[in-house]
Amino acid sequence: PYFLILFGLSFLNCHSLITKDELVEKLLFLVEKNSTYTSVSGDNLLLWKEEKFHCDCSGMIKALIYGYDIYNVKEGDKLTNISVSEDKNSKQLIEGCIDVTEKFSELKNVTRFLYFEGHIGVYIGKEVKCGDDEGDICNVVECTSSWGGGITLSYVDSTGNRYNKKGGTKEKQWEKHGLPSLWVQYDCNDIIPEKD
Repeated sequence: PYFLILFGLSFLNCHSLITKDELVEKLLFLVEKNSTYTSVSGDNLLLWKEEKFHCDCSGMIKALIYGYDIYNVKEGDKLTNISVSEDKNSKQLIEGCIDVTEKFSELKNVTRFLYFEGHIGVYIGKEVKCGDDEGDICNVVECTSSWGGGITLSYVDSTGNRYNKKGGTKEKQWEKHGLPSLWVQYDCNDIIPEKD
């Protein structure tokens, strides 16, 4: 079955707009910018207004996978090249993933979408410093109304618990995660499970 998955991915990845490394790089860039959580739809997926990005959780992800240029924004810029068929909510984004599972011990070091009902985030596949103290560690980027609101770093542990940072304030729990290979280009070793 993995041969078929790899064959399908090799075809789909010819049309991918973003690699997994570019996705992580852009997400970490957004974290450093001013942002606010705003429920949006249509082509307002990631609006730059008054020196701030305005978006919601799925809007942040869709803007990046559909090619929004976050590095050269001007007042009023927004994603305009998304069709109705490409517009996905958080549930449709996780349903478009492969290898969807509720087992968070299998996160490993591969970028994946995280989901609970009505919300989506991105596990970036590595831990990064996310606060003033050396021990402030995060491994997720999400746009949320929690923890001050906006595009922020957070943390998921091996059971799916969701924190503002490792060992920090817990809020809700991720239900499942999956590999967004329809939209993100991966390497073969990211797709084939590691042998225990």
